Amino acid sequence: ALVQFLLVKDQAKVPVQRSEMVKVIIREYKDECLDIINRANNKLECAFGYQLKEIDTQNHAYIIINKLGYPT
Repeated sequence: ALVQFLLVKDQAKVPVQRSEMVKVIIREYKDECLDIINRANNKLECAFGYQLKEIDTQNHAYIIINKLGYPT
């Protein structure tokens, strides 16, 4: 569900905050938040060639980057 949420947010070209991921998708698993985000990042890399990158370490904002070099 998190991968799908991130892909939709990427289409809108807006950064996603970790708090938004927790509130909207992760909810009751917030203690495993970082592990879930890392697993979602692995799926994005394997399936789509994308990488989830933290662009703001204070606000924990993330964007998706195309690792293959093709335009998105």
